[in-house]
Amino acid sequence: MSETIPMIRPFEPVEFDHDTLAALCDRHRGDAEAVIAALLAEIEAGLRCAALQFRASDPAFARTIDDLHRLADEVGMRTLRVCTEAIRDQLAARDRPALEACAWRMFRLADPATMSDWQVCHDTVA
Repeated sequence: MSETIPMIRPFEPVEFDHDTLAALCDRHRGDAEAVIAALLAEIEAGLRCAALQFRASDPAFARTIDDLHRLADEVGMRTLRVCTEAIRDQLAARDRPALEACAWRMFRLADPATMSDWQVCHDTVA
């Protein structure tokens, strides 16, 4: 059984979709940097809120995950989008152990130490 359990990665690269970021920049032109910074600040606040809600078993956690999913789509943050999709699936399945694993994976993405692993992927789509 131990062969089927994947090794937990303490740091995971956060990937951004190049095309999504480029489209965002085209839409907002000179304000693009401010828009992206605002979206990332909103994501950071959402991740903090989600962590508090998760620890407290707050039902608002699902709504926060939906908000984070929308923000991840908007800025092209592929890794966060995958995490929020997995959390949505586990909430629907009511699988608490799997939900715990998916939620803590997402919370690790918010660790400031992982920011050096953030990268833009040129050959992918969000």
